[in-house]
Amino acid sequence: MPDSGKTPKDHFILQRRNLIIISLCAIFFKAAKLEIDKLNFFGNQTSIGNPSIAIWCITGFFIYFLWRYYTACRDIGGVSKFYRSVCDKQNDTMRNYILSTLHKRAQKAAIAKDAYQLNLPQDEDGFTTKGNIVNPATMYLHPSNEQKITRDAALQQKVGSIDLNLLQTSAHLVRATIYCILNRTEFGEYMVPYVLALWAGLELSGLQLTEGLVARLAML
Repeated sequence: MPDSGKTPKDHFILQRRNLIIISLCAIFFKAAKLEIDKLNFFGNQTSIGNPSIAIWCITGFFIYFLWRYYTACRDIGGVSKFYRSVCDKQNDTMRNYILSTLHKRAQKAAIAKDAYQLNLPQDEDGFTTKGNIVNPATMYLHPSNEQKITRDAALQQKVGSIDLNLLQTSAHLVRATIYCILNRTEFGEYMVPYVLALWAGLELSGLQLTEGLVARLAML
């Protein structure tokens, strides 16, 4: 439990809010090209001799809150939850693709549905090995009635297996990632603050992404 006494989930929500706020402030400060040369304390104005110090203070706060969010997110396994969500969806799309392909091959080979069964060896990580979600997977067609299918061993071999290469599994990974971004809560809950932080970090480094984006939109 964090020192604040809050639960890890409550602590995470607090740090997520802080990171989003400081990221948006940094993006706005850089994109709007704000300059702070005076401060007002209870009606008393104070001039700042070195206005550039403001950006250094914002950068310091940004780094601090990014670190606090990283530790809070890691405590509850936020990134792992999004990763697992993508893996599960990728496994589903791969399984559907493999089943559909093998069923179509069996139909073209004029093999009756009751003459075969589909089995896909998989470990605890689904169709993956050693936790790597882009490793090739293989699915085999096993006959449930050997007398009906073994009459043509060459045909059985042709219909019986399908291999997914790295390009195919990568395509399923991309589809699963896009699906999870648009349809699952894990991306918005755990990953969006990192996206905003990346954007703010690039702005603070002087890349001026927001200014360039606004200029391109104005040209449309």
